[in-house]
Amino acid sequence: MGCSIAGATEGHIKDEDGRPVGILSGHAYGIIDIFELPDPDMENARKTHRLLRVRNPWGTLEWNGKWSDNSEEVLELYKEKLEDYVKNLKDEDERWKLTDDDGTFLINYQSWRDIYNKMFICIDLPSFWTAIRYETCWDATCSGGIPTKMTTELLKRWAENPQFLLTAKKDIEIFISLAQPEGRGKKDKDGQYLKYPFTEVLRTVNFVVMELSED
Repeated sequence: MGCSIAGATEGHIKDEDGRPVGILSGHAYGIIDIFELPDPDMENARKTHRLLRVRNPWGTLEWNGKWSDNSEEVLELYKEKLEDYVKNLKDEDERWKLTDDDGTFLINYQSWRDIYNKMFICIDLPSFWTAIRYETCWDATCSGGIPTKMTTELLKRWAENPQFLLTAKKDIEIFISLAQPEGRGKKDKDGQYLKYPFTEVLRTVNFVVMELSED
């Protein structure tokens, strides 16, 4: 799941007093988790705090309001309960620390609802679909690039790019995607999180689907 705010690309959202809240408009955020914490001080035992764990893909610049890293809720009131919650996370999430400047932050549902106005949900493909994954790479022998001119030499070089032949023997639905390891959550040699657009690890990729003639 993800969320964003309609508006100027990477524009700073401000509170009623004109102070930046640490969230950008025109910028996609990942929703990592949604959970509830009981409120022990409330007479109503059913009262809970509805929280979201959100991540800025830049790996920095976080929400600074209620339930943020340095807020009273995180540092004092619910520190022990939140630490227990973190301990119970899946292995891949245990690297997250409550007060790390890593782009990951907690935000209560009411604040999230008031600030964000778009939510995205990625739906898994049906379980009866069959999936096949191929791994390859571009190196000195197969980086043909894009043919900037329709010359025989450039077309032959372009044909050296990694390619796969697919034959459909009946009418079927096919979903094709191309992915490469990205920079979110990765650190440089100095131990700092890489920042968008992750030029240290991401490469420009062109993906083409073509129909072959019988010859």
